[in-house]
Amino acid sequence: MKKNKRISVVIPVKGTPSSLQSCLRGFLNQSSDVHEIIVVGSKDYLIKIKNYIVANEKKRIIFLNCSGDKNEARNIGFLRAKGDYVLYADDDMVPQENLIEECTKYANNFDALIIPEQGISTRGYLSKIYSLEKKIVSSDPDALTPRLFRRSLFKNSEMPFDKKFGALDEWGFNFKLKAKKPNVGTIKLSLFTVIDHSTLTNRIKKSFKKGLWIRNLIATDKKEALRRINPIKRGVEVYGKKLNLFIKNPIIFSGLIFIKFLDFFSFISGYLFSFFNNIYINQRDVK
Repeated sequence: MKKNKRISVVIPVKGTPSSLQSCLRGFLNQSSDVHEIIVVGSKDYLIKIKNYIVANEKKRIIFLNCSGDKNEARNIGFLRAKGDYVLYADDDMVPQENLIEECTKYANNFDALIIPEQGISTRGYLSKIYSLEKKIVSSDPDALTPRLFRRSLFKNSEMPFDKKFGALDEWGFNFKLKAKKPNVGTIKLSLFTVIDHSTLTNRIKKSFKKGLWIRNLIATDKKEALRRINPIKRGVEVYGKKLNLFIKNPIIFSGLIFIKFLDFFSFISGYLFSFFNNIYINQRDVK
């Protein structure tokens, strides 16, 4: 009989959204026990978090201080993790109660697992658009990155996440993970509910930040980077196959396409800003 694999959960935090408490309690109330829950964030944020987590729950959570970005926070959590597998989540991701149970079933046969998500928003019309987007990208292999991976894949002080990828943290992780040639499985159920608190403005800003960092991914793996950002190829392959959803929800689907165009132009703006800024810095250094 195979022994169940121990799963460590790492959650980087940057604030105290209402969803964080739901996220933590979701992991604390699993049908199968989590080996450990590691929350990583700056000292000030951790103090705020501890203030609204009840005493008996605090004892089951490990809090680690980190003043860096999400990549660094996840690496700090990875170093502390003692489980056979590490599952990284964000503070707006609420797990279903059988998440760990399902992951344990699959873990014996795979090195890494893709865990599908469903999305909800707190902002009316945007909520429906966000939910539709999650439904569509669930069939897009370029949008799905494993969230659970065998800890032993990264050895000799090698970290899963790299600061040079910045806001493209998951893309950078996926690039490093693929180099290990892992056996990747996909759980068939949507076991995470992602609660989107962002406004349309916040979303556009996030796309701009991704554009700022794409140069580093292009420099590392041009083919991978261009494949991920090709709007025509991905639009045809992913959204083109979901036209039945347009028939069912034409207003919501059209709204999503409009927002995806805004995302793309914001992303390109970030890339161009980074490109010309780099030229300016190089010319200044030459002088």
